[in-house]
Amino acid sequence: MFFNAIYSNDSIEKERALESAKNRVIFNKDDGKYVDQLMQTITNYPFGSDYIEAKEQLIMDLGRIDNDRIIPFLESLYPTVEDTAMYQIAVLRALIRQKDKEALNKFIKLLDYDIPLGSNKDDIKYLFRAFEDSLALASTIFPRVLDFTFVADYKKPIYELLAQLIDSNHIKPKQYAKFYKQIVREAKIELKSQISYEQAEGAKEKDKTYYYSSYKNKGNDFLIIYTKLLLPFYNKKEVKTYFNKLLTVQDYKLLTDVYCNMITNNISVDKSVWNYLANDVINYAYLYQELAKIKRLDLFPEDDNLKQNIAKSMLYSSSFNFSKDTLEFITAKEITIQNKVSHVYFFKSKKPKDDNWSLDYIGIHQSKDNLIQEENLVKEKNNKIAKDKDIDEFIKEKVKSIEIIGHKRAREEDDGSSYFDFF
Repeated sequence: MFFNAIYSNDSIEKERALESAKNRVIFNKDDGKYVDQLMQTITNYPFGSDYIEAKEQLIMDLGRIDNDRIIPFLESLYPTVEDTAMYQIAVLRALIRQKDKEALNKFIKLLDYDIPLGSNKDDIKYLFRAFEDSLALASTIFPRVLDFTFVADYKKPIYELLAQLIDSNHIKPKQYAKFYKQIVREAKIELKSQISYEQAEGAKEKDKTYYYSSYKNKGNDFLIIYTKLLLPFYNKKEVKTYFNKLLTVQDYKLLTDVYCNMITNNISVDKSVWNYLANDVINYAYLYQELAKIKRLDLFPEDDNLKQNIAKSMLYSSSFNFSKDTLEFITAKEITIQNKVSHVYFFKSKKPKDDNWSLDYIGIHQSKDNLIQEENLVKEKNNKIAKDKDIDEFIKEKVKSIEIIGHKRAREEDDGSSYFDFF
């Protein structure tokens, strides 16, 4: 029993119980009988600096329990932990876990009373991600929660949640229209930052080393969030002006995301755009996947070597300079393991100063939703090919090793010793 242990005179038993509370959930929704002890412990127990995470976890556990006294307790607890942000954030997460409109009203009220800042930027991100399994309820905190986007750590998580609500049709544009001008202004600033970044990187690109990663394939999550927030207002003149400028950026991944969002919002996109986005080797696979996700592969340019080019795009997405290095496709091998079919694509590559070619390969298979899945165990680069080595024999050796690994994984799954699907 947890409470017996932490109040025990046995220091080892006490330590074990407190350590367990730091690392895992102790109480769940069916533990209502422990509410009094839990609230008393949170309020009065001397946790000490070594076990502040245990108190944090117990506060969040309280949010899992269904009891009428929990919301008032959390509301009263919040001001008493004002000097410890991690406890305040735990209270806010506990209120979210109550999955109750009253709890979310208190959530807004407590933020208005005092806004906690986490010890790292991810603390607030994960606070708002706690809404992901209850998006319909999350819509009730809008537009009020947008008042807190003036705090840097809160801006992106709040806008990200709003974008999810828009995607899932849980919120209408008119519900955040009051903040329209603010969002447009901030989107323009983020776009200026993106353009400045691209200009600076473009000037430096000629000096890149062979550990090459193009600035044109980075993407920009924040600009995509703004895209989702502003597309419902696309017919407004200043929004169209913003999008016209946004579509001049050089980042293929960012452009892919923007155009796919335009399609899902029933905004027409010229056919030539998809050809342009597919012409970038690194972006090729990303474009295919994003169109597959929105069930619009009909827009993807026709290609007789589709899977080969997807494999190439995935395999050489980093550490390869297409303007300087040399690459040739060799062959593809079909391998069936556990009744799943994968195709392994073999290439050879070479950097200008290399004497020998390298053998590179990747295994991929297509899922039921048309997404192309990459097999991490069947991906390798920089296998140097000795000049006296027959490349066909080298490939046979690699295929054999892949099959051995695959059969080993199959046996592990049959034995229940692994949950990993090889192909």
